[in-house]
Amino acid sequence: MCTRVDARGVLLYDGGYTEVECHPGWQQGKLWELCRSKGVHLSAHSPLGSRGTKSVRILAHPILVEISKALGRSPAQVALCWGVQLGHSVLPKSVREARIKENIDTRLCTGSILVHPESVYKSLEELWDGKI
Repeated sequence: MCTRVDARGVLLYDGGYTEVECHPGWQQGKLWELCRSKGVHLSAHSPLGSRGTKSVRILAHPILVEISKALGRSPAQVALCWGVQLGHSVLPKSVREARIKENIDTRLCTGSILVHPESVYKSLEELWDGKI
């Protein structure tokens, strides 16, 4: 079931999930709290920002860049892990092979967001054969 929230923030369906643009530059704090209080999962599309977003360019933000340098990861990986560590599912989009590989390499998130011992996919090799 997909959840709907009206313009006043009134939850129209309980449970399920909702998909919204969500990233470190647009954290959707009030909506996220509402979703958590109602048992609604937040799925973040455009977790790396989007062209239509009026906020700062997410991947060039000085704090994100500083964290990524300290961790030896890309700003994109840090932004994706930010969402995962909050409990969101993240839906990055790319058509470039290098970026797809970078986005799927989520070891920074204390384990992969895509594979888990209790998941259908137990390893990255089971999930993806490396071909685009």
